[in-house]
Amino acid sequence: MTYIDLAGEWAEELHDAIAEGMLVLVCLHIAAVVASSWLHRENLPRSMVSGHKKAPSSQGIRSTWRSIAVALMVAVLTFWYWQWRDSPSASDRAAVTSTPHH
Repeated sequence: MTYIDLAGEWAEELHDAIAEGMLVLVCLHIAAVVASSWLHRENLPRSMVSGHKKAPSSQGIRSTWRSIAVALMVAVLTFWYWQWRDSPSASDRAAVTSTPHH
């Protein structure tokens, strides 16, 4: 919407606000992982990457829902492909920005 000036300045401001909000959430998540690792004296990032955590077996996950994980992955990859396929090319963006606005 901002490349072709479809919605005006408010859409760009909303996009910027959402992007900054996401950046804040990412920073809070990283801080929470570091704090949790320190408080619980465990390497939480290693557990996130490997999928294994040192804990009693009674605290483990009894079953996994691989079908939901696969469906979620397919949905995300489809959305990314859809966004990439329909995005304006660099030449299209250059043509729009070089056109004088009335």
